Amino acid sequence: MTGVREGWQDLPNGGMVRLEDGVPAEVTDAGRWDLDEHQILAEAGRTVDMPLTWAELDRAKRWRHTGLTTLLKASNEWRWCVAPVLRETCELCGTEVGTAWITLAGGPERVWAGEQCVQEAREGTLDVDQ
Repeated sequence: MTGVREGWQDLPNGGMVRLEDGVPAEVTDAGRWDLDEHQILAEAGRTVDMPLTWAELDRAKRWRHTGLTTLLKASNEWRWCVAPVLRETCELCGTEVGTAWITLAGGPERVWAGEQCVQEAREGTLDVDQ
């Protein structure tokens, strides 16, 4: 990875992810039309250690070209396609956005959990059979 540039963090496959306050907001192919979109999403999730999903599930509507203002930027940035992303929902309750990885009592496996489930796990009141 080459690092962070103007809010975009490079991904190993050549794509990029844009963070807003540490939370992924968009991914881009960085002008590389031959990148697989699911690989971009998976690598973005691994890079920020958060499972991600597409904000727009309809593939035809998911990707958009960057705005005209990018014509003033580097010569290749006008070809970028970007797609908004969201954090996955809690694996335990499925009703709220996941915020952290937790390890349940008696298991080495990490689970992506929402704020309420994380709090209940800390207090020891989490019912995993809900």
